[in-house]
Amino acid sequence: MCDRVAKEYEIVVNKAFQDRLFLFQYPVRPKDETYEEEEILSTKVKPNQQRVEIEIGLDIQSKRYSRSRGEQIAVNVDGKTKEPNPFFPLGLMDKYILQSHPTSPAQQQEQSKRLCLAIVFDGKIILLPMKGVVQMRPAFVYLDKSDERARTKGASDAADGASSQDEGEEAAQLITVKFGRQESEEARKRRLNTYDNVMKRFGEEAWVQTRFFRSHEKASQQMKARMLQGCTQPDEGTLSVEQYLRKLQTPTEEATSLADQIQKLVVRAKIVHFDELLELLPEKPDATTVLKYVQQYAVLIQGCWLSRSDLLYPDGSISPVTGVAAEHLRRARDFLLWLWVQKTMVTRKELAAATKLPPGDVRMLLEEIGKAEPRQGWKLALPPDNAFIRKYPDVFERQQRLWSLRADQFNQMIKARDEEGKSPRRKRSKSRTISEDDHHLVKAETTEQPSAAARTSEYLERLRSILRSRLVVPLKELCQLLESGGGTALLDQAGGTILRTQWPEGANPEALCGLLRSDDGLDKMRETLYELLEKQSHFRLNKFTKLVEEKCGIPADNPKVRQFLKDYCVTLKGCYYLKETIPPTPDS
Repeated sequence: MCDRVAKEYEIVVNKAFQDRLFLFQYPVRPKDETYEEEEILSTKVKPNQQRVEIEIGLDIQSKRYSRSRGEQIAVNVDGKTKEPNPFFPLGLMDKYILQSHPTSPAQQQEQSKRLCLAIVFDGKIILLPMKGVVQMRPAFVYLDKSDERARTKGASDAADGASSQDEGEEAAQLITVKFGRQESEEARKRRLNTYDNVMKRFGEEAWVQTRFFRSHEKASQQMKARMLQGCTQPDEGTLSVEQYLRKLQTPTEEATSLADQIQKLVVRAKIVHFDELLELLPEKPDATTVLKYVQQYAVLIQGCWLSRSDLLYPDGSISPVTGVAAEHLRRARDFLLWLWVQKTMVTRKELAAATKLPPGDVRMLLEEIGKAEPRQGWKLALPPDNAFIRKYPDVFERQQRLWSLRADQFNQMIKARDEEGKSPRRKRSKSRTISEDDHHLVKAETTEQPSAAARTSEYLERLRSILRSRLVVPLKELCQLLESGGGTALLDQAGGTILRTQWPEGANPEALCGLLRSDDGLDKMRETLYELLEKQSHFRLNKFTKLVEEKCGIPADNPKVRQFLKDYCVTLKGCYYLKETIPPTPDS
């Protein structure tokens, strides 16, 4: 009888980390006693040998710590006199070392062929090829230093004793002269592969200092998330931003100007949070200065900074996948970025239909800065940075305006896609030439299109109607209602504005549009409300009525004030919140 299939999994191979992923083992440590809570003083590696060293601090305040023994070990290692670089600067044994054994190139090659890490996640088995396994064991290098001090002291004492004796006539010494013979290639290989020579070469490689992140830290969480993305090929956009950029950054880059540093970091990362960009820059420059430069080389989407398309695909370059010209890649990538401005999920189908790019280029553009969600589409590789939007609302609004100015161009791409989908496909001749009849057809279709002024007038009227009926509406929902996705292109002309309101704690901030000017005589009251909400997320009734009386001259007991608040706000526990910033409650 055949075994039944209990469950099926999709197997995905993520090769993005195959040259730098290692499995760390601690064979002398029980499984339930990890180093997670230990104080990690420093970490360093020898890349060629795949050798790792970790310095771990000892708790010298512990009741189980023998202070006298710790002092004795420190004296044996560093001596009683102060040395320039003592191993134990505090005069106590306050740390210990874990080291891995070096591996030969043959061992490294063998491990990289047969080792793989498997993770079951989201209904998939994600396979991560590994570079090797590193076993960390305690190392007692300080005892070697103690033995060396003892030998040096013994030799010094012997030399002093010999010098104290009467110096006699120097004795004659026998000198033996040896003539070297030519070494064969086979003998040379045997000599180089001896234990002494191998250990000598291992000792000549310099240590490289590294940074250590605990499992709960942000950098570790981001790296784990990128491992679980399940990319099928290496992608710079799937690395931890900090780790990838630190690895690529060279000392010569630190000597360049701040603008050049920001440009290089943004172009290499492709997508980065602003606080991460600040951490990666040397000498910790002022955030305002960095913000001024980053806007020259990147665009803001959902609070994340993404490198400009013309920097990634300059004139004269081509697609590394299909050879498509850079002009087409730039236009397609800008369209993709604009879609993410309008919504959080983008499908590969709609991108391919609007841009007419080959499937390989479409996938390349998505994988560079996106993350696939099963049966949903693609979202940005990094989560939205709502904290940045709240801190710099003027920058967010300026970036939204820039995208709105290009809305007509992208809307034409969508319209052309929709019209092509509705019209029957015409048979193409093998020569792919356009006949004179085709030219007349194109000209006729063009003349039948409404003028730009008519389209603008219609768009403006729809936008004004939505604002007057909804009063406050999320930007994403506004774009969906307008269908064309134009968003805030004519918001100011329609009497609206982008609100800079504070959000209640625990809410998910997003861009809001609000009616600012109308013919209902409430413009000053709206300005007062929006100014108040720029400073706080909620308020009491008496505070607002007092402000209205001072700025608008409307009495506090005027029923128009309460009706205004009922239209624009919801109430919760005696406080007023702007609509769309908090879910409506029964008493609102």
